[in-house]
Amino acid sequence: MKRSTWYWIPLSGLSILLVSSVMACTPPSSSAPTTQPPSTEQPEQKPAQFEVSEVSVESGTTMVGHPATVIATVTNSGGSAGAYTACLMVDGQEIERKDVSVAPGASAEVSFHVTKTSAGNYKLSVGESSTLLDVYDWVPQTIQYDVGTYNIQIIGTYIYGGGGHIVHFTPLALPFKIQKISISASTNVKNVADLSERMFTVRIWNEHKTQQLWSDEFPWSLFPGEGGWQDIDVPDVIVDGDFHVEIVTNSDEPPSKEYMAIRFEESKDESRSGISWMGQVGRGSYAVEGKRWLIRVKGEGPPTTLVQEEDQTEVTTELIIPSPKLVYEDNFSDPDSGWEQTSGEEADYYYRDGEFHVLVKVEDRWVWRYNQNAGRFRDFIIEGDARLVSGSKYTVYGLIFRCKDNNNFYTFLISADGRYQVGKLLIGMSSWLHGVTGSAFIETGNRTNRLKVVCKNSQIEVFANGHHLTTVVDDSFVDGYVGMVIYAYEPDTHVAFDNFKVYSPSPETP
Repeated sequence: MKRSTWYWIPLSGLSILLVSSVMACTPPSSSAPTTQPPSTEQPEQKPAQFEVSEVSVESGTTMVGHPATVIATVTNSGGSAGAYTACLMVDGQEIERKDVSVAPGASAEVSFHVTKTSAGNYKLSVGESSTLLDVYDWVPQTIQYDVGTYNIQIIGTYIYGGGGHIVHFTPLALPFKIQKISISASTNVKNVADLSERMFTVRIWNEHKTQQLWSDEFPWSLFPGEGGWQDIDVPDVIVDGDFHVEIVTNSDEPPSKEYMAIRFEESKDESRSGISWMGQVGRGSYAVEGKRWLIRVKGEGPPTTLVQEEDQTEVTTELIIPSPKLVYEDNFSDPDSGWEQTSGEEADYYYRDGEFHVLVKVEDRWVWRYNQNAGRFRDFIIEGDARLVSGSKYTVYGLIFRCKDNNNFYTFLISADGRYQVGKLLIGMSSWLHGVTGSAFIETGNRTNRLKVVCKNSQIEVFANGHHLTTVVDDSFVDGYVGMVIYAYEPDTHVAFDNFKVYSPSPETP
């Protein structure tokens, strides 16, 4: 019994000692933690994720043959930078591809240029985003601020040296394609041969007159003597804002009598005409003592139905008179139809072979006839045939309308060499609403031309052989008679007229 007890006690003590030793390697809970080695595992990053949030067309109005800039906005909502391939689709057909790099959480733009050769509506798509592109045909337009009325006793005014006549132009809509510059001017030289040697300069400046868009020189011979309106061809200068036209005549300093004068009309509130030196307006103002230069610009722009301005100077949309009806007709088969037949020293007027004939016996003479029995007309369409029987190819002839009397009426004139013009006689003073312009639609020589005039309110539209020529705006006369007119360059000029018709929704009686 004693021996057994003696063996148990030491084993028990050993057990206690071992347990105490293990507990001593474990630090108490209040001691600092043991440092752990850093982890080599990187956090997971989201890949680049792209979305095309917007597709837009930079130009508000796009024209046939004129490039449109298409802009797509690409957004990266992922966590990594990346490159996105933007594909432009037009009506479902791929046109172009471009790569764009986009940082995480950022956006970037990618642009394309689209040029269409026909008018219409096109769907543009990049990714899931799309927009519509409207493409329009170019429409003839004229920008003018004058009405063409000038004092015939004052030839014009000239600026000597390097000074110029400048006009600030604002297109009806953008873009605008400048094709011609119309100038009314006259010249004075000692020797006629000098007209071919003397030159004037035409410049087109951008909106801020900081860039010259086009420039060329032309001979004074375009305006011999009393001159008149002439068109200067421009090689399709396209502008996307206001622009300025500067005419430098290079006239001699007084007391020299050799000059080229630009015509003007009186305008108390003139704000667009000025005197310039290399495009810069003198004294910083466009006001020139109440003078408005007779300088116009012809070209093409968007259809006038897109233009919102109410103060359009000239538009070219075809006028439509509702339910026009024939209210007057004369084929000149009846000598008693109302056209006065007379014979005098200047001219003979007579019916013959179903036409009304006018024979001008003297040179450099205007003659005309109007029929009061036909009635007065406000809004109307007038048509008539005219042909040169004999005389110079420069003979001018055509229609008069809204005629009050022998001193007040409008004219639509053509010549046998293929030109036309629109003008008026106001209190005996002549002026042009549209200067002399050539047209392939006018039959030359002794062939017959079918002339037409459409009047609605202050808008006047003219046609030759079914083709539109131009549209002008003038409110000098609201109604009047209709008739015919001739200008003879040489004696024995003979013109015949036929098939007069007037259509109107509301004919008026005298």
